Amino acid sequence: LANDYANFSGNATAKQFRHLFFSLGGVIAMSDNFKLKPSLLYKYVNAAPMQLDLNCNFWFYDILAIGASYNCWSY
Repeated sequence: LANDYANFSGNATAKQFRHLFFSLGGVIAMSDNFKLKPSLLYKYVNAAPMQLDLNCNFWFYDILAIGASYNCWSY
C-alpha cells in the first residue's frame, strides 16, 4: 500500500493515552406505537480535542428504527 510513511526513515515514537467515554440516553414514549430514543456519547483523550456524538432514533411499533447521528468536536 502506498502512503506518506512508506519511505519514512526517521525515528518514530508512540504514546498511549487514557480514553474516557461517557454516554447518556433515554426513551420517550410519544404514543403506544411511536418512541423517540435520543442519546449522546462524549469522548475525551488528554492529547486530542473532545468529541461529542449526538444520536436520535425513532422507533415504530418496537420493530423498525430510523435514526440519525451527528459528530461534533472542538479544537
